[in-house]
Amino acid sequence: MENIEKKLMLGDLLFPTKTFNVLSDFGADEPFLIDGDSLILYLFSTFNISSHKIKDKQLLSTDKCQSILFFHYFESFIANVLNRKTKFQIFFIDENQYFYKNNTLKLIRKICIDYYINNDKKNVLNNSNVQFTLIKSKWWEDFSSIESYLLENMFSFMLVLFPAQESFEKYYRVDIQEVFILKTMKFLDYVVEFNSISFEGSCIETIIYGKGTMFQRGYPYFCNKEFFKQIDSFYNNEFENFNSDKLSFKDQNQILFNQQQSENRDNEINLLISTMFNNDISNNLNRIYCIYLVLLESLSIRDRGFILPTCYKIDENVLNFLDNASYKNLLYLQQVSDSSSSSSNNNNNNNNNNNNNNENINLDYLDFKLFYQILIQIQIKLPKDLNELNNIFGEEIIIKSKLIWNNVKKDFGYDIGEFDNFELFSNFQDRNNNLNDIIQEMERRTKEINSIDNSIYLVENDFIRSVAPQAYEYLKPFQSENYPDAESTINTRFIDNYHFHSTRTIEPDAFSIKLKETTFKTKKHKQRAEDKSVGSFKKYADSLNDPRNILIINKLNPTKEELEKERIKKEKEDSKKSYKKQSSSSSSSSTTTTSTTTSSTIKPKSEIGKLLESRLNQDKKRYESELDDCKSIKSFLKFLNNLDLLTSLPELYLQYFDHLINFLVKQKEDLIEEKKRTILLERKQQSKTKTHIELSEYEEKEIETSLELGIKEKSQFYQMIQKYLRSFITEKSKILSTKLQIDFANRFYTISKSLIGLSDLSNFINDHWKLKLPKLDESDVGNQQLKNSIEFQLKHSPDTLIRNTGSVEDSRVRHFKPDAWQVELLDIVDKRESALICASTSSGKTFISFYCFEQILKESNDGIVVFVCPTKALVNQMYAEVLGRYDKNYQAINHRPSNHKMVGVFTRDFRLNIETCQILITVPQCLEILFLSIMNTHFIQRCRYIIFDEVHQIASSVDGAIWERLLVFNPAPFLALSATLGNLTDFHNFLKKIDPNRKVSLIHYQSRFNDLKNFFLCQTPAKDNKSFPTYTIEPLHPMATLDQKKTGLSDISPDLKLIAGEAIQMYQVLKEKLGYEKVNHLDPVKFFANIPNKQFNLEKQHIEIYQAELKQFYTNLPSMTEKQLVVKALTSPKYNDSLKFDWASEITNIVLELQKQDLLPALFFSFNRSLCSRLAQRVYNDITHRNTNPNIIEEKKQLDLVIERFQKSLGRALADLEPNDPEKMELERLKAKRASLDYLKPQFGNLLSSDIDEKVKKDPLAPALTQGIAAHHGGCDKNYLRNVEYLFRSKKIQVVFATSTLAVGVNAPAKSSVFLGDSPYLNVLTSKQCAGRAGRRGFDNYGNVIFVGLPKQKINRLLNSRLSNIIGNSVVSPSLCLSLVSRYDYSTNGSANKSNEENKVQVKENEKEREKEKEKEKEKEKEKETIADNWDDDDDKKEITVADNWDDDEEETAESTKTTPATTPTTTTTENTPATTTTTKTPTTTSLKKLSSEDILDVQILKKSTKSLLNNSFFLGNPLQVQFQFLFSIDYLYRETYLSKDCVPMDNFSGIVTHLSYLEPFNFTFVSLLKGGVFDNLPTNQKDCDYFIIHILSYLFCVQNIPSIYVRSPSILILPPLPPTVHKIIKNHNDRLLKTFSTYLYVYKKYLKSTNDFLPFSSNDLKDSQKTTTTTTTATTSTITNKWNENFEKLKPSTENFNTGDLLSGIFKVSNLKKLKNILGSNTYFSTRILPYCNVDGSPVNSYLLDFYKHSQKKPLIEDNKIKESDLWTLLKEFSLILKVIATALTRRNPDSPISLAFSGVAKRYIQKFSDNFDH
Repeated sequence: MENIEKKLMLGDLLFPTKTFNVLSDFGADEPFLIDGDSLILYLFSTFNISSHKIKDKQLLSTDKCQSILFFHYFESFIANVLNRKTKFQIFFIDENQYFYKNNTLKLIRKICIDYYINNDKKNVLNNSNVQFTLIKSKWWEDFSSIESYLLENMFSFMLVLFPAQESFEKYYRVDIQEVFILKTMKFLDYVVEFNSISFEGSCIETIIYGKGTMFQRGYPYFCNKEFFKQIDSFYNNEFENFNSDKLSFKDQNQILFNQQQSENRDNEINLLISTMFNNDISNNLNRIYCIYLVLLESLSIRDRGFILPTCYKIDENVLNFLDNASYKNLLYLQQVSDSSSSSSNNNNNNNNNNNNNNENINLDYLDFKLFYQILIQIQIKLPKDLNELNNIFGEEIIIKSKLIWNNVKKDFGYDIGEFDNFELFSNFQDRNNNLNDIIQEMERRTKEINSIDNSIYLVENDFIRSVAPQAYEYLKPFQSENYPDAESTINTRFIDNYHFHSTRTIEPDAFSIKLKETTFKTKKHKQRAEDKSVGSFKKYADSLNDPRNILIINKLNPTKEELEKERIKKEKEDSKKSYKKQSSSSSSSSTTTTSTTTSSTIKPKSEIGKLLESRLNQDKKRYESELDDCKSIKSFLKFLNNLDLLTSLPELYLQYFDHLINFLVKQKEDLIEEKKRTILLERKQQSKTKTHIELSEYEEKEIETSLELGIKEKSQFYQMIQKYLRSFITEKSKILSTKLQIDFANRFYTISKSLIGLSDLSNFINDHWKLKLPKLDESDVGNQQLKNSIEFQLKHSPDTLIRNTGSVEDSRVRHFKPDAWQVELLDIVDKRESALICASTSSGKTFISFYCFEQILKESNDGIVVFVCPTKALVNQMYAEVLGRYDKNYQAINHRPSNHKMVGVFTRDFRLNIETCQILITVPQCLEILFLSIMNTHFIQRCRYIIFDEVHQIASSVDGAIWERLLVFNPAPFLALSATLGNLTDFHNFLKKIDPNRKVSLIHYQSRFNDLKNFFLCQTPAKDNKSFPTYTIEPLHPMATLDQKKTGLSDISPDLKLIAGEAIQMYQVLKEKLGYEKVNHLDPVKFFANIPNKQFNLEKQHIEIYQAELKQFYTNLPSMTEKQLVVKALTSPKYNDSLKFDWASEITNIVLELQKQDLLPALFFSFNRSLCSRLAQRVYNDITHRNTNPNIIEEKKQLDLVIERFQKSLGRALADLEPNDPEKMELERLKAKRASLDYLKPQFGNLLSSDIDEKVKKDPLAPALTQGIAAHHGGCDKNYLRNVEYLFRSKKIQVVFATSTLAVGVNAPAKSSVFLGDSPYLNVLTSKQCAGRAGRRGFDNYGNVIFVGLPKQKINRLLNSRLSNIIGNSVVSPSLCLSLVSRYDYSTNGSANKSNEENKVQVKENEKEREKEKEKEKEKEKEKETIADNWDDDDDKKEITVADNWDDDEEETAESTKTTPATTPTTTTTENTPATTTTTKTPTTTSLKKLSSEDILDVQILKKSTKSLLNNSFFLGNPLQVQFQFLFSIDYLYRETYLSKDCVPMDNFSGIVTHLSYLEPFNFTFVSLLKGGVFDNLPTNQKDCDYFIIHILSYLFCVQNIPSIYVRSPSILILPPLPPTVHKIIKNHNDRLLKTFSTYLYVYKKYLKSTNDFLPFSSNDLKDSQKTTTTTTTATTSTITNKWNENFEKLKPSTENFNTGDLLSGIFKVSNLKKLKNILGSNTYFSTRILPYCNVDGSPVNSYLLDFYKHSQKKPLIEDNKIKESDLWTLLKEFSLILKVIATALTRRNPDSPISLAFSGVAKRYIQKFSDNFDH
């Protein structure tokens, strides 16, 4: 069958321009699937080099296959995935082996399956988080077994290899792989492609693919029955051929198999007989194969680390021979497996022998490189006798080889000749290669590899040594003897003391108190900006808080000294009063009497009392008159539910009760009579006789029963009585006399008995007040009619359950009673301690932030509280909250003018009162800037608290590293808030470990104040073409989510909770399915029997205990059948696999259905920005179209014509008309009428046009606001977002389509949260965050969570899964290290007032001091220095020569070599020469001036924070790895001349690096271009100059994907290629970087003590041979290989310098990032993100940045360049800021240079174009 030429688009590329961390997107605990065949093919087809200009090479090759190397990479990949705390399965389909085209791969696959799946060991990898599965299925005919497997395990995604690589086609059937992926993806929504995967620190980054549109249309055209028949025919043919060969092989070798089982023959014979010599192939290869088998058995794996140049061409006969050997080995292993299975089935006594066969599976099965080495030696030396052969391989090797040959010769029974037929050997020459050149190349490369210089540069000072002491000491022996001199032109110390966006200098004491206490005149423009900001947030603030409750702070709390003075003063006054008390008692008494008399005479309250009495009388008359007009239950309940007047007008309440009862009785009687008359009339009309017709007694009772109150009315009456009973009994208020209470109780009894029908409640009322009324029967066991109030509360009145949260009055909190856990938090803050708070959404955890604010504001004028938000939306909200809650009068407190400000904001695009505020609200990136700024000292000293909101963002792959750094850097007490922390204990321990002296409490509160109800939306298709589909919102019982598997049920997650109604529903199902006897202990009446006042006063906590017991009972059920019965009964029939539908086209009907069900306001979550905007626009258009009268359109046109004619008739006279002129008034009337026709009443809300801000009215989404519809995502204008949040919070709009921007802490209370469709971002953590927006405390009694268009399995996973564990990130990078060193240098050198000239002088003085030190050491180091000088010159020449002669794929060896061997230096120098005096070993530091106390404190804080950062990684268990990363970064900065020898930061464009650190690695790449002279000769024409600069920068910053369709456009769409000079500079920079990093990686691997010499999870040791025989001992094996090792010493790299994996792979140095990732060990977590490596490989880049500058049009960028409209503003704004940062740094460095002027000009012009096109 021929391959299908047409390539399939297997999936839609969801995110084409960047990768995402699948652990955070899908959840680390979500199980996923790996296709085992894809993993094998990936390892054999992946490329080391990604550049299109370099010939691609494979990581593994079938032609040079080494099976142990494959399993090294195989297990390394698995280990890398497992070490990220994941759970996954690897599956193979047995039948897929016949679709392989290569026999060696088939053999590797067979060994893999036998070892990891068929092995009798339960788990070879000894890890429960990975499972191997083998499925037998002819899937092209019947996919059911695979379908069952996929549905049973519910994988979040599958890791698979798309057949895109050219090498794939020579290994496997491309078309079959494509079809297999297509069929598999019917049951998986997402796939991850192997070729895009990357292990970055704790992350697994990749590109995510979703289902393409073809999955909705079906398979491609060729995937038909005929196509599957072709697959089946191909399979059957391959299957039959293989089985035929297997039977033939068995017949030929049956004797040998029997001998093996009986005599336990040597392993070599088994291998040899499996090759089955083919007489058509030269017997030379057979003889070489014998030698190969002996060496394979005898040599350790490390002794087989040969370098086989790619220029060696393998003879076709040799390839065929080895391919045949692989095939015969496969037949042999298959025969062993078959015989083992047969024996196991026939005789259980042979199990032990079979186990041995499987357990001793040998992974070191093939080593073709060893075979080629033997072949080369024989072909080059052509031995003529036995002695010559012995001299090559050793006598014992040849003896064993002959023994194998003779044994096989004997067993075969035919003559294959003698082994030592040297005539054949002497004629066996290689005609394809010059073998002498090959050997010389091998020797040369081996020598070069062994001479690789692995020395490093330990650039150091006191700071470096103190923060990374362990790594520093370990790296000392590897440091270089010679340090290259820095560029002589760089002699200016770098001081990072200016703003990134302007050249204005940052004052070092900007945060100091002294500056703030001075009288200060603010600039007018600054004050206006602040007033404008506060004014714009005023309405926003009022929507968050009642402006009447604002706290105005006019004085500070007294200090401890002031309190002590006040206490002493009070004691003195009390003692004086006590002394005078006796003498003045009579007068005092008289005075008191007089005072009392006077007071009673004045009676200031009498007027108020009269007024209240008057109002009471008015209310009484009003309610009495309304009583006569009450004609509905609602009108009665409106008064009775308000207990405010109960104590004043109890008789009126009794009258209302009496009238209500009489009204209901009369209403019921009237209804009964009316129904009777209706029935009798119908019967009379039907009857032909005139006899009298009457109803029977049974019929009358049926009529009476049918007219009872509905559940809704009964619930209303029950809740009314519940309110009165709680007031009379539980609250113990003496508001009414006993007589009055009895009067009320009589009415309660009547209502509960006759109207509600709750016997137990009636009896309780009767007993409690001793009414002596008849006692009712409460027995309801087995009775279908509900008679007890306990079940009634659970089922019909769950909203009124008592929320007993331990709330108590606390004077520290205004406006509400804090819960018990909140009181604990108050105490923690009062003690200035830290805490981790994990509480559910809507529980009120944010309140503690405001208490912190209030305490600091009242305490002093200098303390700062920092509130860290993850998003700008949350920054805006918190800023408005503070403005709405507090106002501090600094002038009144200080008694003089002050520049203190209460609150400030710091984001990248908005800065307000940063230096002068007490409450700073910021994002993590900006707080890190403050921590590293020269203002750090005073800022940290003033910090009283830092509050990290949504701290689980530490798991984010985008900015999680910044969160982790802030937590570690922070020296102040902190509060960390989150609702979604899976591994809470681990994270708490991490926070405690940061600073052992800082107490960190854990507050964990799991209960939600308001319950969440789950629903799913079900579509009923249209019956015919004329009708429309209908939608119903069905309740979803949590237990229904257990039905995840096709067979069996899932376990109950600890996070799965049942609310009251769901609990009673589950009990009733248990009772029905299992019988009352089994579940009688769960009967609510019995379960809650001991609870006081259970008839009306159950608490929510009681229900939580009850639901836990129900779940435990279910879990303990012994029978799966019983569990399935229960789950099935609780599952709606509509909850099935057909929940996915095209919901987007029906979104308007869905929203209207929610409105009909009273489920608005609602947040509709979709994790696609553009989709949110389109949905909002679609609903608006549909609603407008539906609500617009077609006749109005014509009326509008006519009115427009009338107005136009009227205006023309008036002409110029119109301007002179008076306002009261009749013609003018008529014209205004017509215009008003025309405007009224445009108004449509909002469908979802009640907003007015004035509610929409003027700035927002121009927004494209603004019209939708008029109908109560909005979108909310990161691409929207900030003013629009703020207005949307305000309108939604005010209930003026009710429909918002949002991404996760509203899920992270933003106060947007909704009645419902709706999930629209599936997304990889929709994981358990995100779903809980989004769902938490519904049913917010204080707004609703409960919340609704509705799933629309999600598959059943995904809903099950979201509701019945525990939260994923959060993991940390790599926290160190070169940019960060440069900032830290610069910060330290600034403090230690007291450089606050130094100018650049002074710094130049200081640097020169430092150089002079170092030169003096060198002179003193010259005599001792003369010889070493001479060697070092020669080393520099000679090796530069060597580097060029070697680079020119090596093969393309040898770039991994080394670009430059050193004459010094890479061995550990002797310790003589380090022991005898102190580090402080040896310039070549440790550069000396200059003597420092005496530091001020503030500088000393600053240094201490910086050291402590940095040391904590390097030793407290949340993810990495070994802190030394972070220290290695830190020292590597310092080394790299020194080599790139950002640091001097004594670790002084140099002004070598360092400002660009630090201020663009968030864009790493492109900040370093850009600087390398500056240094390389790319911008030295800019075009003289301004326009060409601007184009050139933007062209280069567009390849580095804000890069976007190219459009797939090219159209005629003012945009050029694709950027022109970069100049060759740019490519060369970037490549050189990358080469230097990788050389440095690979050196550190080499040292770190040595530190790991050669753990890479073992397979990561198996017990196999790669150092030594893994085969053992009965005839050869280890000692003997070592002696027989002496000759081999002696002869081939020059052809093997040093085993001491490299681990076994490196030796086998031949990767010793790396030349690109992909190679680096391949050699990173599975026990290392180095992230390539810490490397400033820039991969500009010439791929096409979107030209939108340059296009915008050229034509300044937004429309072409959206339509032609395909930039999303929601992203366009953000991208262009970001690029404008980048230009500004670069221009500022260059101007600061040299304002008059042509480069500075050019960048300043282009930045100014680009920003102007941006401002002209975007007015927001």
